[in-house]
Amino acid sequence: MHTARRTTVSASISYPLGFAGALAAAFLARAGGSPQPLVSVLLMVAVIDAIALLGTARAAFVTATICWLLHSWLVLGHPSGRDALVFALNSLGATGFAALSRNTR
Repeated sequence: MHTARRTTVSASISYPLGFAGALAAAFLARAGGSPQPLVSVLLMVAVIDAIALLGTARAAFVTATICWLLHSWLVLGHPSGRDALVFALNSLGATGFAALSRNTR
Protein backbone atom coordinates (compact mmCIF):
# COMPACT_ATOMS: atom_id res chain seq x y z
CA MET A 1 0.00 0.00 0.00
CA HIS A 2 1.40 3.36 -1.04
CA THR A 3 0.62 6.41 1.05
CA ALA A 4 1.16 9.91 -0.20
CA ARG A 5 3.32 12.22 1.87
CA ARG A 6 1.89 15.59 2.70
CA THR A 7 3.79 18.48 1.24
CA THR A 8 4.11 21.86 2.86
CA VAL A 9 2.96 25.17 1.48
CA SER A 10 5.94 27.28 0.44
CA ALA A 11 7.22 30.00 2.72
CA SER A 12 6.27 32.69 0.21
CA ILE A 13 2.63 31.73 0.79
CA SER A 14 2.67 30.65 4.44
CA TYR A 15 4.29 33.88 5.72
CA PRO A 16 1.48 36.11 4.39
CA LEU A 17 -1.14 33.59 5.52
CA GLY A 18 0.29 33.67 9.03
CA PHE A 19 0.35 37.46 9.08
CA ALA A 20 -3.22 37.70 7.77
CA GLY A 21 -4.44 35.11 10.29
CA ALA A 22 -2.71 36.86 13.19
CA LEU A 23 -4.11 40.23 12.13
CA ALA A 24 -7.62 38.78 11.84
CA ALA A 25 -7.27 37.15 15.27
CA ALA A 26 -6.17 40.44 16.85
CA PHE A 27 -9.08 42.34 15.33
CA LEU A 28 -11.57 39.64 16.33
CA ALA A 29 -10.25 39.79 19.90
CA ARG A 30 -10.91 43.55 19.91
CA ALA A 31 -14.37 43.28 18.34
CA GLY A 32 -17.11 44.55 20.59
CA GLY A 33 -15.18 47.42 22.12
CA SER A 34 -13.07 45.98 24.92
CA PRO A 35 -10.09 43.75 24.16
CA GLN A 36 -10.37 40.08 25.11
CA PRO A 37 -6.83 38.79 25.85
CA LEU A 38 -7.87 35.16 26.34
CA VAL A 39 -9.76 35.12 23.05
CA SER A 40 -6.73 36.68 21.38
CA VAL A 41 -4.38 34.00 22.71
CA LEU A 42 -6.72 31.16 21.73
CA LEU A 43 -7.25 32.50 18.20
CA MET A 44 -3.56 33.16 17.67
CA VAL A 45 -2.61 29.70 18.94
CA ALA A 46 -4.99 28.29 16.32
CA VAL A 47 -3.32 30.42 13.63
CA ILE A 48 0.16 29.23 14.67
CA ASP A 49 -1.04 25.61 14.64
CA ALA A 50 -2.56 25.99 11.18
CA ILE A 51 0.61 27.52 9.74
CA ALA A 52 2.73 24.81 11.38
CA LEU A 53 0.59 22.08 9.83
CA LEU A 54 0.30 23.66 6.39
CA GLY A 55 3.54 25.60 6.04
CA THR A 56 7.15 25.42 7.09
CA ALA A 57 8.63 25.45 10.59
CA ARG A 58 10.22 28.83 9.89
CA ALA A 59 6.84 30.26 8.88
CA ALA A 60 5.33 28.96 12.15
CA PHE A 61 8.04 30.68 14.20
CA VAL A 62 7.63 33.92 12.26
CA THR A 63 3.86 33.68 12.74
CA ALA A 64 4.36 33.17 16.49
CA THR A 65 6.50 36.31 16.61
CA ILE A 66 3.90 38.30 14.67
CA CYS A 67 1.15 36.96 16.93
CA TRP A 68 3.06 38.06 20.02
CA LEU A 69 3.66 41.54 18.60
CA LEU A 70 0.04 42.03 17.56
CA HIS A 71 -1.29 40.56 20.81
CA SER A 72 1.03 42.71 22.89
CA TRP A 73 0.35 46.02 21.19
CA LEU A 74 -3.15 45.75 19.72
CA VAL A 75 -4.85 43.72 22.45
CA LEU A 76 -2.90 44.29 25.68
CA GLY A 77 -1.20 47.61 24.94
CA HIS A 78 2.11 46.46 26.44
CA PRO A 79 4.57 43.58 25.91
CA SER A 80 3.90 40.36 27.78
CA GLY A 81 6.68 37.86 28.44
CA ARG A 82 4.24 35.18 29.55
CA ASP A 83 2.31 35.35 26.29
CA ALA A 84 5.57 35.34 24.31
CA LEU A 85 6.46 32.09 26.07
CA VAL A 86 3.01 30.63 25.31
CA PHE A 87 3.36 31.44 21.60
CA ALA A 88 6.96 30.17 21.43
CA LEU A 89 6.15 26.88 23.14
CA ASN A 90 3.06 26.47 20.97
CA SER A 91 5.07 26.96 17.79
CA LEU A 92 7.66 24.42 18.97
CA GLY A 93 5.00 21.85 19.80
CA ALA A 94 3.01 22.49 16.64
CA THR A 95 6.03 22.18 14.35
CA GLY A 96 7.06 18.98 16.12
CA PHE A 97 3.58 17.54 15.69
CA ALA A 98 3.49 18.66 12.06
CA ALA A 99 6.85 17.02 11.37
CA LEU A 100 5.66 13.77 12.91
CA SER A 101 2.39 13.83 10.99
CA ARG A 102 4.21 14.45 7.69
CA ASN A 103 6.51 11.49 8.22
CA THR A 104 3.84 9.05 9.35
CA ARG A 105 3.10 6.36 6.83
